Amino acid sequence: MAHPLGLPSEQLADGSWAGTTPQGIQRVLGQMYMNAGIVPGNRTEHRVVGTTGWSYDVPALTAFMWISHSARRGVLVPVEAETVPVSAPVGGASRTDTIYIDLDGVVKVAEGKTSAPAGVEIDRMVIPAGATNTRGAVSNWDIKYAIPTGASLGRLAFWAHPGSGTVKKPVTTQFTKRFYVPSDRLVKLDMGTTLRATGSAGGRAEFLIDIDGSWQRNLACHHDSQWRSYHGSWSTGVSVGEHTVTVKTQGYGTDDWTFNTNNFRTEFSLWDMGADD
Repeated sequence: MAHPLGLPSEQLADGSWAGTTPQGIQRVLGQMYMNAGIVPGNRTEHRVVGTTGWSYDVPALTAFMWISHSARRGVLVPVEAETVPVSAPVGGASRTDTIYIDLDGVVKVAEGKTSAPAGVEIDRMVIPAGATNTRGAVSNWDIKYAIPTGASLGRLAFWAHPGSGTVKKPVTTQFTKRFYVPSDRLVKLDMGTTLRATGSAGGRAEFLIDIDGSWQRNLACHHDSQWRSYHGSWSTGVSVGEHTVTVKTQGYGTDDWTFNTNNFRTEFSLWDMGADD
């Protein structure tokens, strides 16, 4: 029968014992997370780095993995910081290595592979051609975090214009970023700016914000010789997987414009608001 996690085992009337089972613990953990991945902590410390030899330094972390996704049973796998050796690329060619954790908690490297054969990926490192060690290897992997059920992922993307200078009227891509969500999610987009015209005639600046080139919202900002502030906020649903958010500008009228350089900054943020039913 089911047994509450955290309570001691008990002897039944027939003399047998009932208590916590591995399956029971797995089911409890499986209900606590939405997806397999690295358990969020200090995100800056979850990156793999190269060394002065042929190896990778892997940070201490914890991963959540599925024993059975369909039955919602999972396990937590702690990993201590370690250095994992790799071979040198054949002929000095460029190579992508995938660093991952298997179900036994062993950190392994799939050399020349862009995916892990099993378990949870920690990082993907690209060794440049002609390298003599892994020091120059760079990550091309967006870490996939194991997200507690129903929790927000926080800020997924951020862009800030440095201010000053002249922003021209033709359509210009100011910012683009890939982001990943582990389930169908609701996201919120904030765009704020303070600007003025570069001349006396004025005009209109527009921010064109889109996700995957399909969902789009615009923010119209009329400008003249005075500083004027504008803000737009929108929300939409996105499906599980990878997406791309883009911020573009486009102008109309006679004048170009400039952004404020003080505390009235031009900034964009993309926020995860939690699971979307």
